[in-house]
Amino acid sequence: MVVACSLDKIPDELRPAVEPRIPFAVSLAESSAALCAAVKEGGSAKTPGTTSPAVGTALATDLAVVEILVRCVWAGDAEGDSSSSHIAGLLFDFPPLRAANRRERGAPATLVYDTRVRPGDPAYERVHVPSMYSELAGSADITAIEPIPSGGSVEVTVAVKR
Repeated sequence: MVVACSLDKIPDELRPAVEPRIPFAVSLAESSAALCAAVKEGGSAKTPGTTSPAVGTALATDLAVVEILVRCVWAGDAEGDSSSSHIAGLLFDFPPLRAANRRERGAPATLVYDTRVRPGDPAYERVHVPSMYSELAGSADITAIEPIPSGGSVEVTVAVKR
């Protein structure tokens, strides 16, 4: 396992595209946690899940952003009651912001930044190079993980290009 907790491992040519967007990815993950809780509880008046939580954010209008994905992940119900969960496999993906195609070929992504200190950490960020959503070599995926108040976590992936 590669542990890269320093921004120094991010390639110099990608640093301007990655560093300033990490806080925006974290902020989107934090705000999406409440939406994930609403999905697990069976919805809300706003019908969560019909649009990307990224709509209307600074990242959504950023020309360097190729794609934004938001996923809710639940470890399972401690009491074994699945009646409140309509999510198969305890995962829920909001619609992608731009519906970009996944990269079909090329080298596998390399982890170049990771703030996860130990397994079980509730919040951390990671950067993989190149992005899984861009054919460009100069691309990266920023992933921010935040806890959902009612249990589980939300994972936001922001694919950027230089």
